[in-house]
Amino acid sequence: MAKSILSIYKNCFLETIQAVKKNKRQTFLLILLSILWLNLLGTLAVSLELSNILNWILLYVGVITFFSTFLLNISKIISGSPAGQLETEGNFSLYFYKINNIFFFVWLFCLLLFLVLSPIFGNIMFALGLIVGIVLNAIPEVIYVKNKFRFQMIVYAVRFMQSMWLEWFLPILLYSGLVYGINYLVTTFHVEEMHLLVQIGFSVLLTFAAVLMFLFRGFLFIQLDKKLQQRQ
Repeated sequence: MAKSILSIYKNCFLETIQAVKKNKRQTFLLILLSILWLNLLGTLAVSLELSNILNWILLYVGVITFFSTFLLNISKIISGSPAGQLETEGNFSLYFYKINNIFFFVWLFCLLLFLVLSPIFGNIMFALGLIVGIVLNAIPEVIYVKNKFRFQMIVYAVRFMQSMWLEWFLPILLYSGLVYGINYLVTTFHVEEMHLLVQIGFSVLLTFAAVLMFLFRGFLFIQLDKKLQQRQ
């Protein structure tokens, strides 16, 4: 079993490298777009008066727009590979619709749990966020790989994690360690006080690592989903 998993990881890694080589321009534009969007969202979050409901709506639409654009580009890069078999061809409006549905269901679920459990256990928002992050970790891939809608996406993501949690989380934990190491270097060497070009370099490095990981996740999800279908 270990050899089978390692073989899947190796194939997904090679597919990721090949996809980046084949789509250099699109990968570069995705990195640039992600940096600009994240900085814009960060500026909006700091500068807007969030007690105003209209500002919350503006920020909410901005976040969903970013995720929709990001997943659209990831799906296009993956679908160009022989191993990148998607069930449906997505577009921006479809992903915007799907992500908005996911946000609504997750918000409603967390709100209900918070209202029921917070009088008993106190502030449980961190725990709720952690649970949602684990149980629905594969939801980005379900959005653009599977032809699922509304609550079906959540059900499928949960079922996928129940069956493939070990194979799925091993590389993600390794990636998290890599990101922690880069952040440690950033903090240790006080990059925010360095030259602007150095700050930009670290931003590009972190964003490129994120893009690589999401491409790897996409190929890994497709392979593990095939195994899941075969079991059934």
